Amino acid sequence: MESVAKKSRWLTIGRERAIVVLIIGLGLLIGIRFFVNDPRAGTMALHLPSGQEISLPTCIFNDYTTLPCMICGLTRSTAHMTRGHIVRSWRENPLGPFVVLGAVYGVLWAIWMLITGGTRPESDKVDAAVRSRRISMWAICILAVVWVINLARHWEWIRW
Repeated sequence: MESVAKKSRWLTIGRERAIVVLIIGLGLLIGIRFFVNDPRAGTMALHLPSGQEISLPTCIFNDYTTLPCMICGLTRSTAHMTRGHIVRSWRENPLGPFVVLGAVYGVLWAIWMLITGGTRPESDKVDAAVRSRRISMWAICILAVVWVINLARHWEWIRW
């Protein structure tokens, strides 16, 4: 009897996840768009509603090795992308447009999950361990490719 009561709740596990994704996605998109200054201004800084400006720290890996890390330029890239400058975003870091598109997809997915009830069809359910391994593998591969691109740009093998 208790399982029937749990299934009839409005706030299911799927909806709880959707709310978390919605908050993170909107926070990323709105936060970077409205609180991070325009990258063309030079140094990156946060502009708080109180009028204070906080400079964002530089890359520690780059400071010690003089080589770019795999996410060097990601803040600038996402800031460009949220302002609609797709080419500038790609030039800063190829991962930036995908981060913003992923956040937009996450927000749309979360809204869909909240509207439809937060459940997936049985055919769509994949073992959590398999899904976790797939996501980890893709994340490592993507970060490795982006790092190779950043290093090639650093050594001027690629110019854009």
